[in-house]
Amino acid sequence: MDETILEPVKQYNAQLKREFADNAEAYFDALVEKSGVDVDANRETVAKLNAVTVKHAEATKRANSILSVKVFAIVTTVFAFIAGVVFVVGAVLGNSIPIWGSALGACLCFALGIGLIAVLVLKVNKVLEHRKKIVAEAEEKMNVLRSEAYSQLAPLNALYDHGMFSDIIASTTPLLVFDRNVGLRRLDRMSGKYGYPVSNDDPNSSIVLMQSGEVIGNPFAFVRRVTHRMGSRVYTGSRTVTWTEHYTDSEGHSHTVTESQTLTASVTKPCPEYGETTELVYANDAAPDLTFSRKPSGVSNMSEKQVERTVKKGEKKLKKLAHDHMTDNDPTTNFTQMANSEFDVLFGATDRNNEVQFRLLYTPLAQRNTIELIRSKEPYGDDFDFVKRGPLNYIMSRHMQGFPLDADPSRFVGFDVDAAKLNFRAFFNEYFQAVFFDFAPILSIPLYQQQKPAEYIYKREYPSNCTCYEAEVMANALGGRAFAHDDTATQAVLKTEFLGKAGKCDRVVVSAYSYAAEPRVDYIPVFCRNGGVYDVAVHWTEYIPLEKQSVMGLAELDESGPKFAEKRAVGGGKLCEFLDKYGGRGTAFRRGLLAFVPDLDSTPDLESDWSAVTGNKYVS
Repeated sequence: MDETILEPVKQYNAQLKREFADNAEAYFDALVEKSGVDVDANRETVAKLNAVTVKHAEATKRANSILSVKVFAIVTTVFAFIAGVVFVVGAVLGNSIPIWGSALGACLCFALGIGLIAVLVLKVNKVLEHRKKIVAEAEEKMNVLRSEAYSQLAPLNALYDHGMFSDIIASTTPLLVFDRNVGLRRLDRMSGKYGYPVSNDDPNSSIVLMQSGEVIGNPFAFVRRVTHRMGSRVYTGSRTVTWTEHYTDSEGHSHTVTESQTLTASVTKPCPEYGETTELVYANDAAPDLTFSRKPSGVSNMSEKQVERTVKKGEKKLKKLAHDHMTDNDPTTNFTQMANSEFDVLFGATDRNNEVQFRLLYTPLAQRNTIELIRSKEPYGDDFDFVKRGPLNYIMSRHMQGFPLDADPSRFVGFDVDAAKLNFRAFFNEYFQAVFFDFAPILSIPLYQQQKPAEYIYKREYPSNCTCYEAEVMANALGGRAFAHDDTATQAVLKTEFLGKAGKCDRVVVSAYSYAAEPRVDYIPVFCRNGGVYDVAVHWTEYIPLEKQSVMGLAELDESGPKFAEKRAVGGGKLCEFLDKYGGRGTAFRRGLLAFVPDLDSTPDLESDWSAVTGNKYVS
């Protein structure tokens, strides 16, 4: 089968989009068949549930209308009695209304109030209670039917797993291969051959997701980081000052007036800020010395005429840039304008350091593909940064920021098989679209698909069983609260450090960096127009750094997500015994990796206990 994609945008729209959608539907149908769910029975239950839901909504509407009548009657009754009392008081005090008029008015008001009370007691309350009963009965039926529907789909809900996308895409195109998790050999190739860092050494970021794989043997990884920086926040306070002033008018009369002014003050204090970034890292030997960077051109929302003007204007700048580089005698600035001005302007990689390798990469076909991608308005337009640093290529797109790349199986759990199918298809079609158009700038370059990597000699032994990246991912899967200091009031950035092997288990130190929040007050002197100076209180928060270290266990477990969940639900067995002993402070299982936090950092029997779980013979 031909693995190449020569024109990514065209092939996606004409072929791959439809094929993936069909494969996603077929995959879901296969899950339904495997689960043994009675589809007709579920549809019948859901139909009953929908009918009862309609009745519940109608009954709720009727009950609310009676409730509105009741509220109106109560308010009217209160006003009627108040008006009656006013008439009586007026008659006693002798107002302008004759006594007989006040008596008549009071009698009518009291009669109205008593009549409304009678209506409320004898009619409205009974009707309201009846309609509330109908609502409650409908709600009870809804709960019963929904529970029944969930039970019917329980076998299907138990089959959803993290590896579903990789299975569907494998049946669509052999070009993209996704790993179950980031294995040691994958990281060994990326770091040993291409220079990707062997660990996340940035103290202000933590890896929360990493999905690796390869494109015709060339490795890639989607990397999502939570980042931390110390920013600043402006706090404000105010105080109102009141004083009296005396003055004499033109006629000699003295006057006293009250004046006021609201004084405001502000202070700027340090405040931690957190965010997430997602990038695609792709390694390829083609053009190994080339570096460049580009940012979105902004043409996706332009008309054709606006694009033409942008290209003409940019072409003039490029000519000047090329001329300046020819005359500055600086060997590091050798920019030469390409013949295709539209590509050069819209792609914008003017900081490239090697013109020969740049042209080797961006052949006429690669230029056409890239222009088509940049000028496309659907689905995302030109929304990507592209940075190349030797053999490593970094793509950061706007559409991938925050996208649920983990494809958490819980998002597919439901009680309606038809709705579940629609949700499944919609999510994975969007997933494929998001992933494909992150790869599109890479796939636009034919040389990258023609360049197959040379054989790589892997290490015979590795110091750990799992990569440091997956250690951070799994620590974040357990959640910051599992590791953070008790006084933490902010998000926690988790950093991991390999501690040692215990057979097939890794012991990892997790350091949680966070902040306590302490209220503070500054008093800022502010001048008032009355000539005085007043202290304005400004309340602010001081963030005090906190650090806590814990030990986490990490191991690879050859189980699917549904199988692991089934074992945990049933209980008993070696796995549950192990987790009861070592997972006292939390466990997480994703993509074949198990993380656990013991109540105590001491784990003397970890190696032998884990060997009992996996069935490996323990050798002391």
